[in-house]
Amino acid sequence: VGYNVEGEWLDYTVNVQETGDYTLFAAVAAASEGSSLLFQVDGVDLTDTISVPAATEGEENYEDYNKVSANVTLTAGTHIIKMKVIRSWFDIDYFTLVKGKDATDPEPITNESTSVFSNNLNYDAQKLQDYHVLNSLGMRIGTISAYGFSAAADMLQSSNQLKQSGVYYLRNRTTGVSKSVRISR
Repeated sequence: VGYNVEGEWLDYTVNVQETGDYTLFAAVAAASEGSSLLFQVDGVDLTDTISVPAATEGEENYEDYNKVSANVTLTAGTHIIKMKVIRSWFDIDYFTLVKGKDATDPEPITNESTSVFSNNLNYDAQKLQDYHVLNSLGMRIGTISAYGFSAAADMLQSSNQLKQSGVYYLRNRTTGVSKSVRISR
């Protein structure tokens, strides 16, 4: 979910199988310093305020994801976990809860894996591909077939189907890779 603004929040229903300590990991990206979030469970703060690290380069770089983590304690049962935006302007790709205090991140972000993807994966391959169009809430609102992300973004920007300005996302149906597209009307 991108371009999060202070005061916004997202609720998630979780079913905790076992009472105990967990480590919460979140993949987040911010273009500058100062962004932050916190998590609550059933309306009670689960974490302290968590700072979102700024991208290492690029003024509008919301694709340089970092991991943040916090140790939390959860009780068994169904709960509502709320992610609250404390300070504006960051993206969150996902968060994960892993059993155990100071647990090992199951999906670490490393420079090594980034370089493998950037050297071996062509995001803009020139073959017809399908892209899900998602709104800023992550809800799928349509599908576009295009020859690469650039062509899909051009089609989305020139479409009369989108009546509102905002940020939309294209997700490649095959690779799962996503890119944001800003629409101005």
